[in-house]
Amino acid sequence: MSCASATPVVIIRGEDRTLLLKIENTDKEPLSIVGATEIEARFKNADGTILSKKLTTAGVSVVSGIGGKVSVILTDTESGLLKLGENQSFTLIVDIGSTRRRVNFNKVLNIVEPSA
Repeated sequence: MSCASATPVVIIRGEDRTLLLKIENTDKEPLSIVGATEIEARFKNADGTILSKKLTTAGVSVVSGIGGKVSVILTDTESGLLKLGENQSFTLIVDIGSTRRRVNFNKVLNIVEPSA
């Protein structure tokens, strides 16, 4: 079982944003992601589709394998597609060997329009 650690994040639609995420085990210790073959971040778009960012196709990178830290880069175009709203959730899917873990980051995203 895995859990997530993230401070609530504000993403302004239409602006670049990098998210730094930490994956933990149930004891709140970092979950090693050394040897991950795929890490996918999934976000909800305003039109109901899913924005997918992957380790193997750019947009996700391992910051610390032993520390369970990854970064996810959203371009201005991608953030412009995200569903507006507060307390939104997103998911990381981590594949290490034949093991797949789904990590939910619940109610940590606030997607807002740029101020005038």
